[in-house]
Amino acid sequence: MWAAPAQFAEACTACGQAFAAHEATGRSLYPALLPVIVLLIGAALWLDDHVALPVWALVLLWGALVPTVVVGVLRLVKVLILAARIARETEQ
Repeated sequence: MWAAPAQFAEACTACGQAFAAHEATGRSLYPALLPVIVLLIGAALWLDDHVALPVWALVLLWGALVPTVVVGVLRLVKVLILAARIARETEQ
């Protein structure tokens, strides 16, 4: 289903369902990412106030956490959009 961490493959290897035509890209993903980014910034500020970590630990923590969370949310949202679009297409 996935050709890259947050990009669909052209088609399903098992059934041949085309994914690329239904992929959500660009501005349609902003409403999903904006709250996640705000929560990550809030978590970073809270952590900075309550735990005094050294800079190298912060770089390692946020350098791994932010891409993982963003890619995870993108994958979830893209699958939900894909399922909705395919369901709508099969109803017609």
